[in-house]
Amino acid sequence: MTIDAGAMESALLVHLKTLTPAWSTKKIGVPFVPAPNQPWQRGTFMPGKPDTVGFGNGAYSRLYGVYQVDLFYPKQAGETLTLFNRAKAVRDLFFPTHRRGLQLTAGDGAIEIEQLPAISQLIEGDVTFNQIFIEIPFRADDAPSAA
Repeated sequence: MTIDAGAMESALLVHLKTLTPAWSTKKIGVPFVPAPNQPWQRGTFMPGKPDTVGFGNGAYSRLYGVYQVDLFYPKQAGETLTLFNRAKAVRDLFFPTHRRGLQLTAGDGAIEIEQLPAISQLIEGDVTFNQIFIEIPFRADDAPSAA
């Protein structure tokens, strides 16, 4: 079997959109114009090279990668604390403090967040938005092949 990258990306994006309050979300490859003076976010799926784990009937594919969430907050709003609080909320959404990490089902496989996501420093972007990004490392496995 091979890993369904589309299902993996979709599962991560759907999970990101469960965070409240809801922010507009840009999907890569889809035209998007952010609303004036409103925060928004973008999730980017960055898979690495897949590998085969095991051999024979029990073999399965494994993929390591990063899901990067970029948060954009209007400069006119002035308060960067809201942006940092949102970044922490994204981190906690994908890596709850009460357990090792999140597991999501994606197609016939699973995604696991094994490490604490990293939050960047504030990036002073263009004249309209400030930005912070969160790097969420993941491991994805497909279902073992059937006998």
